[in-house]
Amino acid sequence: MLGAGISLQSTIEIDGDEARASSRIMAWHWFHREDGDEHAQTDLLAIGGYQDRLRRTPTAGGSTNGEA
Repeated sequence: MLGAGISLQSTIEIDGDEARASSRIMAWHWFHREDGDEHAQTDLLAIGGYQDRLRRTPTAGGSTNGEA
């Protein structure tokens, strides 16, 4: 048996043909305890992050919005 809690934040900012995307996550995990202590310290904490810059570019047909 495993218990878990997750906190996630995602942001996308668009400015014309450019954008920035980021995500942050914290995840707490508790393994089964025979004593049933629901307030025990976490057994595993995972922290992660992601950040990217994106730019829309013309396709071979010259369109940037998906239209032919």
